[in-house]
Amino acid sequence: MDTKMNRQQEWYLLGTLVAVFGGRFSGRIGDYAHSARFQLKTAAELADDETERKRRLIGQADSLLSRMMNETELLLMACGGAVWSEEDELYLEIMAQRMEPFEDGADGVAVFSHAVLKERERFGRWLLSEDMSMALNGLLVLTGRLRRLLRHERKRLAEEEGEAKHRALFPEAAESPKCPVCGSPMRLRTAKTGTNAGCRFWGCTQYPACRGVREIIDGM
Repeated sequence: MDTKMNRQQEWYLLGTLVAVFGGRFSGRIGDYAHSARFQLKTAAELADDETERKRRLIGQADSLLSRMMNETELLLMACGGAVWSEEDELYLEIMAQRMEPFEDGADGVAVFSHAVLKERERFGRWLLSEDMSMALNGLLVLTGRLRRLLRHERKRLAEEEGEAKHRALFPEAAESPKCPVCGSPMRLRTAKTGTNAGCRFWGCTQYPACRGVREIIDGM
């Protein structure tokens, strides 16, 4: 088994933990947490090529988590507690916890539930505390950690979408040379004017922002 958890395992597991711990609190905190987890579960079950839909679902989950954090902060302050700073010792302790990877397989639901229970025990000393300030702050830290992962995932998926659209527009760019000016893929073009009119050459796909060109030599 890999010693490092893959990114989807990490954000889906964290999303489930946030829903588990958020469920301790009635009202909108639990509702937002459970709804966000449903969006992440749906995203995790999509095929690898469904990047646009996955990115949209992750964005919806992030929006729900933002609302949940707002409700959590208000409840914390209503209970007389203050939000931990990022330099607080307890904040740093929770952020330092590293979750264990698990193997996806035929019995994936059972394996995943055991992984959740293991991580529930790991984070429970903070998030299951009878001290309301401790539990709510722990939930805020864990949710913030999840939202950072989701932002990175949305950015990665957006880049994949851009690359896929680029390949669809310029299929020859998949095997093209890099632009000597900006490093972008190049596409085949045909000169329309001048002494080289009718000749083929490699032109930068970022044209007109970049005017890098290469000659076609030995078929490339």
